[in-house]
Amino acid sequence: MNDRLPQFAAPAASQSVLDRVLHTLGGRRFTHLSRSQAQPYLERMRSLLKADMDAGRPLHFCYDLGPGYHASVEADFTGLRFAPSLGELLALRQIHAFGREVAPVYAPGVRFSLVIDDLCAWVTNDVELIDTARYLKQFTALVGAVGMQDRVSVLAESALEDARVYRRAFERTPQLTKALAVSPAEQDNVSRFVGRACSTAQAADHLARYQRALVVSDHLLGAHLGGVRLTQRTTAQSLGFRCFPGSDVRLQSGEVDLLLASGAHPRPVLITHRHHALYRRWPVEMDALPPNWPLPTGSAQVAALAVC
Repeated sequence: MNDRLPQFAAPAASQSVLDRVLHTLGGRRFTHLSRSQAQPYLERMRSLLKADMDAGRPLHFCYDLGPGYHASVEADFTGLRFAPSLGELLALRQIHAFGREVAPVYAPGVRFSLVIDDLCAWVTNDVELIDTARYLKQFTALVGAVGMQDRVSVLAESALEDARVYRRAFERTPQLTKALAVSPAEQDNVSRFVGRACSTAQAADHLARYQRALVVSDHLLGAHLGGVRLTQRTTAQSLGFRCFPGSDVRLQSGEVDLLLASGAHPRPVLITHRHHALYRRWPVEMDALPPNWPLPTGSAQVAALAVC
């Protein structure tokens, strides 16, 4: 009889491990939600994470990290940026920190797929795939440069589905029956992701395209994405996983810089077109960066920030 006891004890032990993992994920280091707000999302993850545990494999998360470029931070909406920078590096740091918390309680650890919706950006905002391909190549190189390639992969929509198939599915998806009313804030938001000032009619068109593209992405890509879905900000379906401690932002909405303020430690902050003019920005020189800094040097991708 005694040799059967471990079989009865194992499920409770497994449940305890899963509870500890969920407790870590629901902490303020990794989500902006309170414990009570995060709990429904964590409960919905249980079955997927338990399946990973039962199979003895790393816990798989699919983390949405934008369209493969950064929106303009300029007042005239020009200057889309097709390169990862400090924001992506901090997101990788968060993933590493989460994995480090999980490993002592679950040895296989975690595995993250960083989902880039470049096809959605292509049909919605006319962003060419050749441009987002540059971002994807550099982001994959960044993952390798920090030694996380065994547990983190950059997963683009264009790698999961043929662009022509996606385009045909998009064209077959009916438009909304009712025209969208566009607020000034929505008009600005569309303009900064398109890379030029849009009229209200143009913004309405891009928003309508976006709604159709979401339907296509959910239908075509859902079968390709296993694991728990995480987003940078909480949605009705997904828990918000902070891209850096203290944040409640989406990296693609602007550029992450270090904020220098008198009497305070430097901290990351997202710069957007709305308050870009309030700050003075300059590149950080190589000799001020840690050894083996993995991002390009002497560029705006790494910047210090001071309030004017």
